[in-house]
Amino acid sequence: MRAWQSLTECVGPEGMLRWVQLTGHDPQHIKSTDTMEYGVGAFLLAAREKYKMAFINSVSKRYLEDSIF
Repeated sequence: MRAWQSLTECVGPEGMLRWVQLTGHDPQHIKSTDTMEYGVGAFLLAAREKYKMAFINSVSKRYLEDSIF
């Protein structure tokens, strides 16, 4: 959860993902205004995985509550 919170803090008020290392640039000289398409793609993939984990947890919780065991 802390990693996801850190990622979401990189989204600016205008909705732009910031702090993304530019292609071929030194990671030590990154600025808050730096962004790239692949960064947004990685962010969306992380969001998808977080959604899948939450969905699986809710389904398994419901299954355990409904089971006869």
